[in-house]
Amino acid sequence: AVEAEAQRMASHMYGCRVVQRLLEHCASHQLENMLNKILTVIDKLATDNYGNYVVQHMLEHGRIEDKKIIIGVIERNIVEFSKHKC
Repeated sequence: AVEAEAQRMASHMYGCRVVQRLLEHCASHQLENMLNKILTVIDKLATDNYGNYVVQHMLEHGRIEDKKIIIGVIERNIVEFSKHKC
């Protein structure tokens, strides 16, 4: 259920907490499809009131390749991110 709605859940007030707990307690291979869907909208989630917590958790608990992708998105958009407040 979470996997199919990963992008929406990651930016939802309560859904973001579910995604965070999954990142903390599940093996990355169990979350692969969900993580891949989230990565497609990482720039939007990074500036979202709730999605930014998912991005932070991915940086803390995620796969190395996911961290590299997130850092790359942040590097490419650093000026825009610096102007945004969640």
